[in-house]
Amino acid sequence: MEFELSSLIITIIAFLAFVIPVSIDQLTKKKKAQTVKILTQFAERQKVKLSKKEVFQNIYAFGLDNSLKELIYVNNGNAGTVESYTLSNYSKCSLHKESIKSSDSKFTGVTYLRLTPKNSSQPQVDLEMFKTKANLANTEEEGIAKKLIKAVNQVL
Repeated sequence: MEFELSSLIITIIAFLAFVIPVSIDQLTKKKKAQTVKILTQFAERQKVKLSKKEVFQNIYAFGLDNSLKELIYVNNGNAGTVESYTLSNYSKCSLHKESIKSSDSKFTGVTYLRLTPKNSSQPQVDLEMFKTKANLANTEEEGIAKKLIKAVNQVL
């Protein structure tokens, strides 16, 4: 049985067209699961029962406990931070967007969850939610972010 070079090339391209997206999807799911695991483990250590969990770009996660008025934030990026905020110390939660002005960056903006403290002498807290990629709309992330902001404001 003889294979032609063109048939072999088409077969390889078709195989890679299937394998690459599946591999990327598996890596994405693994990263998201790892971020959720960090959030859940931290909540358990703090004895916080999460009533709402949201994950953004598989790196950033927010957990909300309505009864204890706690917000847990996970940044599973390079820094790898996990922080907890007592919402009774804050008066308002809002969405804040900033543009990134860098010619070599693939991101054009950053969206934050902003907590405004009751005490005006304390600084606002900006928790990164997601980065906006050049030429792409983040409508899904923005919708989820607005729902999270609404949930946090209801707890406040």
